Amino acid sequence: MSALGFLDLPTHTIGRKTMYHQIWHAYCRGQSGVDEVSGLPFSLLDLLSAIGDLEIEGALLSWQPEAGRSAQRCLWEATRFAGVLCVRAKRAELHRSLPSNSTLGLSTKYLVESVLSSVKRCLACIPPELSHFKQALLYPLVMAAAQRDVLSEPMKEHICQAIQDLASERNFFHYRGVWRVVCEYWAGADESIESTARRLDIELALV
Repeated sequence: MSALGFLDLPTHTIGRKTMYHQIWHAYCRGQSGVDEVSGLPFSLLDLLSAIGDLEIEGALLSWQPEAGRSAQRCLWEATRFAGVLCVRAKRAELHRSLPSNSTLGLSTKYLVESVLSSVKRCLACIPPELSHFKQALLYPLVMAAAQRDVLSEPMKEHICQAIQDLASERNFFHYRGVWRVVCEYWAGADESIESTARRLDIELALV
C-alpha cells in the first residue's frame, strides 16, 4: 500500500490529470522508520501527504530527520525543503494569503540553495547499495527548478547536470519529459511549472 500511497502523493506529480485519491493520508500515515519504496522516512511522507494544511510549512521546517547514513540525510533534507517550496507554490497558485508566520525568515532563494546543496552532497556520497534511492532526488530538483525568479545560471546548470546524471536507459523518456517541461518553463512566461505542464498536456510523476 505504501508504494501506491507514494505514487499518489499530492506533491510528487506536476500537470496532474489523474484523480488524487489521498491514499497515503488515508491508509499509510503513522508508521515509523524509513519507507523502502521511496527511501524517505514515514514521518516526512506523512507531512508531504498533508501539504495543503495551513500549518504544514512550519511542520516541515521544524521536522528533524531520523538517524540515517549521510546520503540518506541529504536526500531527506532536500525533500523537506522542496516540500516547503511546494507549499508556497500551491498557495500562490490558489491566490491564498500566506499565514503571517509562514516564511519563518527563510527566503525562497535560501531554500533553493539548501535543496541544491543537499542534492550535490547526496550524489557525491551515496553508496552503491542505496543508489536506487537516487530517483527520489528528482522531486527536490524539479521543485528547485520551479523557482525561476531566484535561479542563477550556475544554479540552472547544476539542476540540468543533476537531472542528466539521474537519467538512464530504463527511464530516459521519463526524464526527457521532465527536462522538456523545465526548459519550457524557464524559457517561457508561464506563471508556474504546473502551468507549463498543463499547457503542454503532460502529466509527470516526480519519482
